[in-house]
Amino acid sequence: MSVPEAGQPLAALRLLLKAVTEAKKPNRTLDAMIAASLPEDVMLKGRRLGERRLSFAFTRSVECAVRFVEIALPGWEWSVGNNAKTGDYQATVWGPAASDDLGSGATPALAIIAAALACAIEEGGYPVGRPPATPDPVA
Repeated sequence: MSVPEAGQPLAALRLLLKAVTEAKKPNRTLDAMIAASLPEDVMLKGRRLGERRLSFAFTRSVECAVRFVEIALPGWEWSVGNNAKTGDYQATVWGPAASDDLGSGATPALAIIAAALACAIEEGGYPVGRPPATPDPVA
């Protein structure tokens, strides 16, 4: 799967959601794909710091996955827990209009990302007309 470009149609987000839900562990390539899916006004800020390239640990870190929710769906809430029957993690992300989506993944971070992507797809993409947010990169 190629890295989706910022602003691509919902089909790209659906493919990304599929890759996230099928992932069995954190993945740097998937992290890059998630970062690339965000609007350019968000990702252009903080992409580089001097000559040092920054990376984003969306699939490895719950903190980064939560930051993704804050960036992609400002003002939305989340929760995550373990499914004792399957061993997978399940996350719920919900917004101000009380719509919510469930995501599952092999790790808590993957589940949170999956739920956020499902919400973004349901909303027709990332919200437009909001002030740009700057992601907190992980060096």
